[in-house]
Amino acid sequence: MVSSPLWETRFSLNADAVHILPETARTAVFHGPGKPLTLESIPVPEPGPGKVLVRNEFVTLCRSDVNTFAGRTFGPDDLEHEDPFDVILECSGAPTAVSASIRNLATGGVAIWVGGTFPQPALMLNPEDIIRRLITIRGLHNYNDADLMSATDFFEQHYATYPFGELVDDAFTLDTVQEAFRRACDGTAHRVGVRI
Repeated sequence: MVSSPLWETRFSLNADAVHILPETARTAVFHGPGKPLTLESIPVPEPGPGKVLVRNEFVTLCRSDVNTFAGRTFGPDDLEHEDPFDVILECSGAPTAVSASIRNLATGGVAIWVGGTFPQPALMLNPEDIIRRLITIRGLHNYNDADLMSATDFFEQHYATYPFGELVDDAFTLDTVQEAFRRACDGTAHRVGVRI
C-alpha cells in the first residue's frame, strides 16, 4: 500500500469520549511494477486495548518508492565500484548487503548496521581486512521515546532555520497519486507529497 486510509475521527483525552470510526476507508494500492495504482476501499481496523488509530494527512514518495513502482531493483552488488564510502548505513540486515558494506568502505570507514535484528545465517568477516583498513562497525537497535522527542524538538526549534519544506516538491491528492509517481520518477524532486 502507498498510503494510509482516508478517514476522519476525533481525538479526545476524555476517557468517556466515544469515537465513531467508519467501517471502510480509501487507500492507494500498488499491484506491481508497470501496473497502475488503484484506489480501493479497505476495512478500518478497530484499535485494540492500549492502542490508537492515527490518521495520516500527508505522505511523501521517496526514491525507493519510485524504483519499486518502476520495477527497478537495487542490491548490494549495485554498490561495487572504485570509490569507497567513508560511512555506510546498512538497514536491510541481509548477509550479502552487510558483507558489501564492509567491502565498500574506505580505509578508516564506519559501517553502521541497523537491520540485522532477526535470526539469520552467521556472517563471515576477514579480521585482517577490518584491522588493516581500520574499519569501525557499529550496531544501532531501535529508537526510543527520547529519540523521537529529541527529533521532534529539533524540528520545532529549527523549522525556520533550515529549508525542510523545500525537500517536498508539489502536493498531489490521493486521487492523483498516479501523477505523483510520474512526477517522482522524473528525478527532479527529493520527495513528492501526497495529501491524503
